[in-house]
Amino acid sequence: MASTRWINGKVQFDKRYVISSLTGKSTQEMGEYVRNHWGIENQQHRRPRGT
Repeated sequence: MASTRWINGKVQFDKRYVISSLTGKSTQEMGEYVRNHWGIENQQHRRPRGT
């Protein structure tokens, strides 16, 4: 999976490899699955502002 992000005004490219037991999924479907998983994971670590 390839990703692009901007940090401090600089672009960063990453390539990530995923191992999964899911079968019959396209690369597009796997990318969506992984992004959704990490989106939920990252929300668990955010703190409300003002605390």
